[in-house]
Amino acid sequence: DLLNWERLGIILDVGKEGDFDWGSAGGGVVFKWKGEFYMFYTGYPLKGYENGPGKIGLALSSDLFHWRKIGMIIKPDEMFEWEAGGLYQPFPLLHSGRFYLFYNAKNNEASWTEQIGVAFCRSESLLKWEKYPGNPVLQVGPPGSWESRFVSDPWITMMEGKWHMFYYGFDGVHAQDGLAVSCNLIQWEKSPFNPILRKGEAGSYDETHAHKPCVVSKGGVYYHFYTAVGVKGRCIALATSIPLTSG
Repeated sequence: DLLNWERLGIILDVGKEGDFDWGSAGGGVVFKWKGEFYMFYTGYPLKGYENGPGKIGLALSSDLFHWRKIGMIIKPDEMFEWEAGGLYQPFPLLHSGRFYLFYNAKNNEASWTEQIGVAFCRSESLLKWEKYPGNPVLQVGPPGSWESRFVSDPWITMMEGKWHMFYYGFDGVHAQDGLAVSCNLIQWEKSPFNPILRKGEAGSYDETHAHKPCVVSKGGVYYHFYTAVGVKGRCIALATSIPLTSG
């Protein structure tokens, strides 16, 4: 019902010492294609939270519980300053015979900036990706704006004939979710109503951050899951496009 959840345990563990995902392996997004499940995830080389330059890995499964790691498929390119500090949060999709892999990345500044780029693949192995030369496709806002430091964690879905990218913006203090729309998956127009999911009032469970979107549709309702940070610490919360009735 998308409301009541049962924890089933770890399905993708960290790698061996020296592997690109020895420190952590997380942020997995699953894509089903030709009867098999493909998990794109971010691996970090050092223990701790997102410690070390992130790289994107791939794992395969037939049942969603047992996963076979294929290895690292995309790494940061130091030639491109905007992503030289590491990659985060992949989001895959297939459109018109072409695979797209969106991701956000950071530069190497002390107070770094995160922006969103995309890579393409036509091979069915999903191992060789070509980064779009015009990256980043979604950039931070102007100084002082709600998204002046980060535009991150893309989640993309088709709605009413257009691609909708949900993402979060961060100004150095608060993180909130925004929306951008596209007809071609390359040029994106940010919503004038951003941020569409705002942090809560003082004393609420999301008073600090309401971010990291995951949006799915069920029964004519859009369910917008997000990470809330506030008086209860860090938790997963839900917003819906229309009010849900109890019972």
